[in-house]
Amino acid sequence: MQGATLSGLLLGYQAQGKVLKDHPPFKFCISISGAMFRDPSICDIAYKDPIKAKSIHFIGAKDWLRRPSEDFANAFDNPLIIRHPYGHTVPRLDDAATEQLCGWTKTISECNNTENGDAKEKHNRTDSVITESKIQNKKTSTAVDIKTNERQVEAVEATYA
Repeated sequence: MQGATLSGLLLGYQAQGKVLKDHPPFKFCISISGAMFRDPSICDIAYKDPIKAKSIHFIGAKDWLRRPSEDFANAFDNPLIIRHPYGHTVPRLDDAATEQLCGWTKTISECNNTENGDAKEKHNRTDSVITESKIQNKKTSTAVDIKTNERQVEAVEATYA
């Protein structure tokens, strides 16, 4: 949690021109149960505008930080949110969910390797995607539905079949 929270703070402060002015903008953030800082004076600066870096957020249904993690994810522009039925952990994903994560990393790689800006345009656009996947569990398979809201491009939410 602390690492993801600090990473989000740095991304937000950098976007506002408060820190790391000579460092190139960060391209992505991976958050596992991350949350925003609680101090409103920090939040007013760091999360004033949606953070533009690509982001992926793992959020467990049984995690005591579930709601703060959701708020944190919504501080990003078009976050990929993977919801799972567990607690403070990264779930074991099946092939379809793993492929989705690989697609996310490929987008980042394309943004880094292209000179003409086409991949950057693709990186910044909002898509509405609806697919299904499964999270593997030793006892059962759990269905996963992708949902969207105004600031989430893709959110994977685990539901019991």
